[in-house]
Amino acid sequence: MFNATPDRPVSSLDRFVEHPGKNSIEEPPTYEKAAEIWQHVQQCGSQLQVTEHLTCGARVVMPIFCGSRWCPRCGKRWRLQTTGAVADAIRKMRFPAHLVLTIRNSNKGELARMWRDIETAFEKLRHRKILKRKRGIAGRGCTWNEEKQTWHAHLHVVLDATWIPADKLREAWKKITAGAGLSPQINRVTNPYYAALEVVAGTRKDGKADLERIREHEDTTVIDEYVESLDKKKQVWAFGGLKLQRLETQKPGPCRCPRCKAAYDWREWIRYEVDKQELEILEFGPRWKDCYSGFLREHSPNDP
Repeated sequence: MFNATPDRPVSSLDRFVEHPGKNSIEEPPTYEKAAEIWQHVQQCGSQLQVTEHLTCGARVVMPIFCGSRWCPRCGKRWRLQTTGAVADAIRKMRFPAHLVLTIRNSNKGELARMWRDIETAFEKLRHRKILKRKRGIAGRGCTWNEEKQTWHAHLHVVLDATWIPADKLREAWKKITAGAGLSPQINRVTNPYYAALEVVAGTRKDGKADLERIREHEDTTVIDEYVESLDKKKQVWAFGGLKLQRLETQKPGPCRCPRCKAAYDWREWIRYEVDKQELEILEFGPRWKDCYSGFLREHSPNDP
């Protein structure tokens, strides 16, 4: 169907369109990297950091978090911070427009290749005249079709643009993707926060993120492939000179010792790590024991 020429060599997108049935993987893949990620996530909160005040002997316990975006607990904090930063950047745009770029669905086992294809196509589109010198933010979206056993990967892009002709955009996208790209959707942004939710996590009207929907499937290899395909890849990134400012969660007031009420001074405190099994050996006050046990009941991570 597609013949290579000196001006236009055959790309992976051409092979995808020409032989869609030959993209299935004969041998089931082993997701070793995904297994390492889940093992790291399961250890979230299993280690404790004890801070001891040398002056009065007070001890403060705090679990050590993994900080992974795949963690049910830490991922929510990451999405909250990133969504706030993206929404703040969208509010500063004069004419924000929400663009959705998609290509044809791929079979199971090909999500990593699909990400490479759509990223390459988007970089080419950015340097076309229609989007050249445009600033914006891009984020990944992905859904799994249980009935057809196919992936639907796409990009949510918010651009600061006064006017983008839909017909020229559609023509340029199909030409770049060699016909594998579906018609782009473009709409004016009316609510910056809702647009940021879609860019960061693909959150729609039901309030669920893409990761939460994919977790609901019984086939564990689906979530393993999704996590491994995005390993060491950015979920959200800015382009065209735009910079995202990470918004930290609200910090508490001045830190003071719970026993002697002295202001925090790092020279008067020592830190060390302990396991959960060693918690009963340490002589903590009832206030900190109750606080820690309540923390575990409320934030116990779910098995992925």
